[in-house]
Amino acid sequence: MPKVRIYCRLSIEDKNKLKTDDSQSIQNQKSMLRDYCKERNWEIYDIYCDDSYSSIDRTRPDFNRLLHDCESRKINLVLCKDQS
Repeated sequence: MPKVRIYCRLSIEDKNKLKTDDSQSIQNQKSMLRDYCKERNWEIYDIYCDDSYSSIDRTRPDFNRLLHDCESRKINLVLCKDQS
């Protein structure tokens, strides 16, 4: 079974969301990717989420944590909604 991690990032249309809540986009991404894993009986080991960060921002904390975990071979598979 793969060591699955999920990565979610804020979509540009959610830029005005409340800071204390996950954006609707993040919630939708998590739900869609969890369902995808469930259909395949894959266990999710971690969810990386950079809410309130643009894709062009290279300082995204969880993206950098994800890269580190990939380099450390802690991950076999990363799922994300898209690569934009």
